[in-house]
Amino acid sequence: MTNIDKTLKILHIQLEHITSNNKNDENYEDQILHIENEIKKYKELKYYEQDINLNNKKTYTYSGPVYRFEKYSGESGLIETSAISLSKAKSNIIYRIKQKMNLVVNTNLTIDENKIKEVI
Repeated sequence: MTNIDKTLKILHIQLEHITSNNKNDENYEDQILHIENEIKKYKELKYYEQDINLNNKKTYTYSGPVYRFEKYSGESGLIETSAISLSKAKSNIIYRIKQKMNLVVNTNLTIDENKIKEVI
C-alpha cells in the first residue's frame, strides 16, 4: 500500500467519523467539504503517480537458463516484459516462466540476472 493509499484510507475514516458523530457541530458542513476536497486531491495525485510509472516503464528481454531449487531445469526461450525496474522485470520474467511451465506461483525458480537485457 502506497503512502497515498494510506492517506486516502485515513481520510475516508475521518469522513465516516465526521458524518456519524459530528452532526451537531456548527462546522459540520465545512469539515465534510474539507475532507472531500482532500480525498479528491489525493485521488488526482494517485492517478498522476500511476501515469508517471506507466510512462517510465522499460522493455526487458530474457533468454537463458532456468533453475528450479538451484538445479538446472532448462532454457526459458525468449521472454519479453515491461517494467519500471530491473528487479520488477526479473519478477515478471520468472512469473511468465512459471506460467509457461504450468507451475504454481510459489514454486522456487531462479534465472541468471546477467542475461536480462534492456531493449533500447
